[in-house]
Amino acid sequence: MSAVEDPNNEKYLQCAHKIWERFTQWIHCICVVTFDLELGQALENVYPKHVTLTKQEISNICYLAFPDSNSGCMGDTNFVIRLPRSPGKSELSREHHRYNSTCPVALQIHAGYYWGYVYFRQVKDISLPRGYFQKSVVILSRLPFNKLFSTISCLISPEYFENGEPSLEAACHNIDKWPPPVPGETLNLPLMGSVFQVLLHFPILHSNVISS
Repeated sequence: MSAVEDPNNEKYLQCAHKIWERFTQWIHCICVVTFDLELGQALENVYPKHVTLTKQEISNICYLAFPDSNSGCMGDTNFVIRLPRSPGKSELSREHHRYNSTCPVALQIHAGYYWGYVYFRQVKDISLPRGYFQKSVVILSRLPFNKLFSTISCLISPEYFENGEPSLEAACHNIDKWPPPVPGETLNLPLMGSVFQVLLHFPILHSNVISS
């Protein structure tokens, strides 16, 4: 691995941030949280790979990524969480400030929080030590677009459970081609063979428009 490819190398991080610039206008990262017999709920993967989370952020994500009481929660469950960003991390980007200046207060980005859009699956699996498969996919975003990201979560998470890492990598590359979120504009957002037509902060106009 060259110095430029090293995830701990400053040049690599600068290059990665530039490459994923469009992606980060919508989503901070996508996390996979699994259940470990020794550790309990543990972070398995983060996409894109260059994204770093603090120990406290990882702890919060893992704690909140499973339902409060999942013993009887068989099958698939999706829900929304909000968790604090660690102090000292970079503030809002220029694009996020521009977004905040043109949207309602209730839908503005808060510098101190992330929103998490969780898709949790628990199914019986006798091949595993506990007899159950338990895993969550968490879309972490600064944007409070609950309906849009919950819908996206329900698309990409089952695909990940069936096909593994390549499907999440493909989804991230799709999202990195999206236009920036602009309040009041209708946007076409391609993702895994589907196209979401989104009108930000306005009521639904017709059946194929998702209003965030």
